Amino acid sequence: MKIMPRLTAILLFSLLLSLSIQARTFYNSEGKSIEAELITVEGNLATLKLKNGRITRVAVSKFSNSDQAHIKEWWQENKNKITARDVRLTIRQKNHFTKKPETKIIKNKGRIKTSESEFNYLCKLDNYSAKTVNGIKAIFNIHKRVSKRDKNGSSREVKIVTNSMQLDLLQSKGSLKFASEGEKCSSLSDTANNQSLRETIIGMEMTLYADGKEILTQCHPENFSRFLEEQEARNEKKEIANEIREDNKDIADGKRNSSGQGRKYDEDVARDKRKRAAADAVAQRKADEQAARDKNKEKFNNRQR
Repeated sequence: MKIMPRLTAILLFSLLLSLSIQARTFYNSEGKSIEAELITVEGNLATLKLKNGRITRVAVSKFSNSDQAHIKEWWQENKNKITARDVRLTIRQKNHFTKKPETKIIKNKGRIKTSESEFNYLCKLDNYSAKTVNGIKAIFNIHKRVSKRDKNGSSREVKIVTNSMQLDLLQSKGSLKFASEGEKCSSLSDTANNQSLRETIIGMEMTLYADGKEILTQCHPENFSRFLEEQEARNEKKEIANEIREDNKDIADGKRNSSGQGRKYDEDVARDKRKRAAADAVAQRKADEQAARDKNKEKFNNRQR
């Protein structure tokens, strides 16, 4: 039963991948064919991406009459549209104290240390194409870890703070500089009342849109997306290990069938149940994260309307 959702997801991903690669069979004037994706047109040269990933440039006049008409029509529709291949995005993080570190001594009780910092991201978008583009929007998803401790215990969670902005006109061969809104992080260490708070920016994911379509998504630091994937894998292993440990503890406490064969069967059933429960928890977390991303995109689309 668990195989079907995974199989469905794989098939859906394959379908989306095939749709994103807009391959076409092109013919030259001699009738020879080649399957490729049309990337851009500059003057009399068409840039194609072949099935093996290689990029090649071919004179438009070399194509058949119907393909020449297709290339001309494609260029009229896409000449002002920008893609990830046309641009380079540079991101730099900046921070400063909005409240400098301060320490208060409480006699016979302890001390209270506080501070507050503001973080934002400075970005530069370089356009290497001959296209001038208007209507570019940037969406920032800033991941902030919040760790708390008080008399009731401790907690840790990651909050995603989203903000967006409309960029100025991106000129041909030009560049734009812009920055995210500032995000404040507080720090508190209170030994007098046995409580603490620490907010930390762990990474940012930014997506650029033009004409309502996604151009590119980039993270800061660059390995942040991989960090999230690795963290998720570690959490999955940890959940499974905890479930197995609880299962073994139950067995040790004699909560299983005392007969040899029956106990072995119960142990196998319980272990499978724990693994399924852990896998379901991971799947639910992924679904929640995807739902949050979809909600952010929906907010963005509503703003556009």
